[in-house]
Amino acid sequence: MRLVIDQKQLKPALAKMKSVVDTKSYNAILHNVKMTTKGKTQVVLTANDLDRSLEITLGADVTEKGSYLLDYKKLCKAIAAMKGDVSLESADDSLASEISVFSNPKRRVKLLGLASDEFPALPAGFKTGHAFDTSMLTGMINSVAYAQSADETRPHINGLLIEQKNNRFLTCSTDGHRLAQKIMKHKCPDFTIVPKSSSISTLLKLLDVPGDVGMSQGSAGVVRFSGSTMLLKKPAQTAKFVFYARETGSEFPPKDQIIPKKFDACFNMDRAELKKNSDWICKLTDKNSLGTTLKFDAGTLNMTSNDVECDMSYSDNDAILEPIGVNLGYIQECLAHQFKSCDNIEVCVSAPLDPIVIRNEEQDSLVVVMPMRI
Repeated sequence: MRLVIDQKQLKPALAKMKSVVDTKSYNAILHNVKMTTKGKTQVVLTANDLDRSLEITLGADVTEKGSYLLDYKKLCKAIAAMKGDVSLESADDSLASEISVFSNPKRRVKLLGLASDEFPALPAGFKTGHAFDTSMLTGMINSVAYAQSADETRPHINGLLIEQKNNRFLTCSTDGHRLAQKIMKHKCPDFTIVPKSSSISTLLKLLDVPGDVGMSQGSAGVVRFSGSTMLLKKPAQTAKFVFYARETGSEFPPKDQIIPKKFDACFNMDRAELKKNSDWICKLTDKNSLGTTLKFDAGTLNMTSNDVECDMSYSDNDAILEPIGVNLGYIQECLAHQFKSCDNIEVCVSAPLDPIVIRNEEQDSLVVVMPMRI
């Protein structure tokens, strides 16, 4: 293998692969990134941690074809120390060969290139895909991703539901204490996928270029995303990527059974004022004890957490309800992420031990927050 590639492309491309390279695995082969030439003008980088796989295609001047596995950490360190065009040359054509990496012929870094056929194969057997606007998809995912669980021992909630059904595109996540859901109208063939939370995090980092992203489902519970990702902003340089994400393998909780249908009272509130007051209480309260009592009393909401107390007014409902205990941090997060573009939100409550629903019907967005005893 012999090729020349711009360091300004290779360095950010390797950075994009960081979350997919499993440098802590007992399987040492996963510590590597696969580098394969493609024709005379391209090189393909591949990373795989068995749950996720990522391919990024870069432009390069290829004079001899080849494919090798290179230690990810050592390659990143070598590329970071170089500038301009970087050359990678194998000592011979054997399956395992010494790879010289250099931008100045007088200064070389020698890495061991392993046989690429030992690297895990990419998933196959994908159906006809769907195309989505990148900003639409990232917006829908970002609206609810904050509520997903990172606990991999509970696979049924360690993912984010993405569903197209009856011309409605839905995203939903839960961690067992709250549930966030957003819906928008969208025409597309029906599908349902539940990628793991780690895959969602990686996907959002890749989807940073305006345009379309392709999505297709595989036969083995794997979803494939393809599109463009940003390498450099000035001057703008992008690269094609293909990202494979394994689903959780468990059925998502029955969200329609969790979302209450009837309420004792609903209160329209100014989102900015409620967020300001929530931020103030959370700032003065221990993060490990954000239990807060909400008391709706004839046009005034009283929020009390330990020794911190705050009142705010609303004008459309003078109902008086029993105090309700919640984790105010959950309300703070939904106001910051899911409802950040809303002027007003509706807070719907019932009995003290019933869930609270915060929603905005214009944006078809809601959050269910489970109560707590205080």
